[in-house]
Order: sequence, then C-alpha cells, then structure tokens
Amino acid sequence: MRAWLPAGVLILGLLSAGCLRASPPIDAQARVPRGPDDFHGHPVIRTRRGTSPRARRFRHRVCWQPRLLLSGSRDVEIAIRVADSNAIPGDYRFDSRDSFEVIAPGTGRPMALDGVRVARGRLRGRIRRVPKGASGFRSLVIDQTARGGRRHRFDCAFRVVDRLRLALTFDDGPVPVGDPEDGRVEGSPTGRILDVLANYRHGPGRSRRGLAAAFFVLTSPEKFMGRTHRKGETADGAVLMKRAVREGHLVEAHWGGRYRKQGYHHTSRVDGDDNGVDDDGDGRVDEDRAYDVDGDGRPDGSCALESDLLECVARIRQVTGRRPEFVRPPEWVWRKPGRPEVSRRVAGVYRRLGLKMILTDAKLGDGGYALVSVFSLESKMLRFSLRRAVARGYSDIVLTMHDSNTITANRLTAWLRRVESILAGISLGGRRINPQVDVEFIDDGDELAALLRAKRCFGLGALSSGRSSEH
Repeated sequence: MRAWLPAGVLILGLLSAGCLRASPPIDAQARVPRGPDDFHGHPVIRTRRGTSPRARRFRHRVCWQPRLLLSGSRDVEIAIRVADSNAIPGDYRFDSRDSFEVIAPGTGRPMALDGVRVARGRLRGRIRRVPKGASGFRSLVIDQTARGGRRHRFDCAFRVVDRLRLALTFDDGPVPVGDPEDGRVEGSPTGRILDVLANYRHGPGRSRRGLAAAFFVLTSPEKFMGRTHRKGETADGAVLMKRAVREGHLVEAHWGGRYRKQGYHHTSRVDGDDNGVDDDGDGRVDEDRAYDVDGDGRPDGSCALESDLLECVARIRQVTGRRPEFVRPPEWVWRKPGRPEVSRRVAGVYRRLGLKMILTDAKLGDGGYALVSVFSLESKMLRFSLRRAVARGYSDIVLTMHDSNTITANRLTAWLRRVESILAGISLGGRRINPQVDVEFIDDGDELAALLRAKRCFGLGALSSGRSSEH
C-alpha cells in the first residue's frame, strides 16, 4: 500500500494540473513592479480556484512577447501568456471570449489593437503602429467580463526604441609581440583590431566609418596553459593603450597587480579567511591581504583585490593620462556562492575605487588564445547570446570579444558582419530587424561611456549579479 502512495500523489497532481489548465476566470491581484530595477522581471499575479475564501491560491507570471518593439513598425503581433510558477506545471488557459488592451503611459488611452484572439493558450493581437515612446511600464487590462469574470489591470513592461545599439568591448589585452619592451607593436592582435575598428563601415549604405570600443586591460602578466603572457606593464602595452585612447576608445580595468591567473577570480582576493592555506597555488598564504603598490613601505587598500586594482588604475592613468571609470571582473565572476560577505567585499572595493562593474550581454566565445579558438563554437555562442539578449528586451547590447586572440583579430570584420546577419534573422512580432536601419554600432567614445554608465543589467551577468534590470 505504501509503495503506491507516491504514484497516487503524482496522479492527483496531474489531475490538478488538468483542472488548472481549464481554469475559471482569473481572480487576481497583481504585484506591481517597483520601478526600472524590475523591468526584465515578469509581473506576478495570484489566482484562486473557486469562490471559497479557503480556495487554494496559485502564483503566475504574466509574460509579454516580444519584450522589445521598434517604433514606427506596423501590424506587430504581440502575445500574452500567464505561466504557472507553482509546483503544478502548465499555463493558464484563456477563453475565446477574453480580450485585452494596453494603456499607454501618460495619455491613459489604449493603444490601437486589431485581431484580438486566443491562440495556443495565449491572448494575441496586432498593434496597428508602434508609437514612439520611452521604455517603461504600461498598464495591461485583461477583460473577462464576457464570461462572467472581471477586468484585471496590472503593469506590464516592454521596450519601445528607434533602434538597437551595439557596444563593442575587448578583454585580456593589450598584446605585445616580439620583444615586449622595444615599443614596436607591428603584428600585434590588439593593433590589428584597432585597424579594423578605424576602418569598419556601417549604417545606412555603409556611409559611416569607424567604431568605438572599450578595452578592459591587464596590467600584469597573465599565466595561461603553462605560458606567461606579458600585457600592459610592458613598453609595447603602453604604446597600444596610448593608441587606443588617441583613436577615441576607452581603456578600462580588468585586472593588475600580483594575481596568478584569471582562473582565480576577484572573489579569491578578498576571501579574508586567514586560514594559512595557499588557496591559489602561488606559494603564498597571504593571497587575500593588501600589499604595497606604490613602494612607500605600507600596504595599499583593504585587501589584495583593492591593491590589484589600484595598481591597474595607476598604470592606466600613467600611460593614458585618464583614470579608468569601469571594471570588468574576469569571467564576470564577482560573487561567491554561499559566501555573501565575499560578494559584498568585492562590490565594496569597486565602490571605494569609483569603478562601475561592467558585465556583458553577448559574447563571441573566443576567450583564451588562438589554440582555444580552434575548438570553440564561436558562431553558435554569438547567435545564442545575441538572440537571447533581444528576446529579453535589451536595446543596448554589450558584446564581448578578446583582443588576446589572434584568430579574432584576423577575422574581426567577418565577425562584425556576422553580428549584423544574426540580428537580421530576428523577428520582433513579425517585423524583421534591418541591421542597416535598426542597428547602430557605437562609433563615439563619449557615447559609449554614457551607454556603459546607464547600463544596469547584463544578459550574461544574471548569475553573477543577481539582478535583472537595465535603463
């Protein structure tokens, strides 16, 4: 008898799921999002089966697709789905008598919709013409009065933009060649990437020339696959960083100081465990303690990470004449699972140094050096991450590549054209993206810096940041 009990519970659960899929009218209360921080989260509503005060209540997410709309588009199809977020699977089933409307902010008037219907369990309709308007929240009204229900109004979120903007970033440079101290950088992958950025044509009719990028640099040697790679601490590195700034690019902090390799993340440099164990294998047991950066005999900063970044900031400022404004943690890792105090210490170091953390929305998947690229699946990773960023409603997309990779340097023009072709294959409510008109590559350093300052969420940083938001 006991052996059948779990199976019986499972059958009852499936029957309950079937009842829910044939749900009565929604008796719902909406959780109104708090503000811009919650833009990429779906509103949550609570539904109740039956009229009894003791009837069981369920949680659902109201999902709007697509999350991103291009202004001026005509006959764009949108769909609304109410998805279960309980243990019981399935979606809420709308009735053919249900309808919905979207109230535009400010005017209080509904947007012009045609062809409202129920298809595949979703409410669908067409916007006659997408109006111009800032991104934000709009009121969604689901009307079930035709079947004895009520009108339910709550916030929904989607973004209306004139075009998508792409911000290019590169990690792990600069890359010296030959003698790293002779100041001769001909053939450097970083130099070849700067050449491509200076000459790349884009925009309507390929009429615009040149792109801006942010280079997140290393100012100490990097150890990778048994080799030591010299970086921005060299004379060659200084030449490349100066050229990047001179040509309108941003040079920002990735890492510096005494770290062993990027596999040991920022979190290992603030651990503070003081357990006398060599955590990173460098032969030292004080890897998370501050050290003397400026040679005055006193430790600088509160921990090793702060000392590392102080050295990186000082080197960039010495070479370029400007202080970096942004920092990117290697592999976008700045949190430590189960150790919230470590995450707080890392964030505190960034704050004290006035460095804003920049993660990424999409990536080429070319991390490492040339040998790694032979076996990686860059094209698939690029396609996956770009499509996911657009599907989540990101209009300002940060794309990450590596100027440490010679294959990337040799094929950068082809990769940028590939970005355009991937975006051209994305449909927003039946409206195909036209890269020549609807996509803008950032080609000005000041505009790029402003975009990075405004970014509050990164598509590939959710696991690290724990937040999901963007201006």
